Amino acid sequence: MHDIDVRNALWEQLGAAHAGEDDTRLLDEFGLELGDVRVNVVVIDGEIHGYASKSERDALTRLPRQVAAYGAALDRATLVVAEGRLVKASALVPEWWGLSIAHSVGGSAVRVEAHRFTARNPEPRGACVTSPARSSTSVSRNALRLTS
Repeated sequence: MHDIDVRNALWEQLGAAHAGEDDTRLLDEFGLELGDVRVNVVVIDGEIHGYASKSERDALTRLPRQVAAYGAALDRATLVVAEGRLVKASALVPEWWGLSIAHSVGGSAVRVEAHRFTARNPEPRGACVTSPARSSTSVSRNALRLTS
């Protein structure tokens, strides 16, 4: 399972969950701290909910910095991790973060399942967020009208 497989599954799930919601936007590669920290997927629907994804092959070394940056700017955050990374990764994120497990279901297919639901960030500091680091180009995202 590769990071792109996890992201594609997450996009599919979030796109389906928010389809038809004209006041909701999904953004890809959203920059924080002047683009030094990226949020893999952001849902904006009255609050900002960021998703970080970590496949089996991703190192967790950047996660502490992501936790700090997400905590300064986001209302909610969820970490989506490959099954084998759950224990180690869950020790690195605060209790208010949601946790989801990315299960490989054959080939590049991935199923994302909630493990711990997110809570509202207890200490948002209103840090400045930047524009998406890159534009979304997926046809399915455009069809759902959930792009930047």
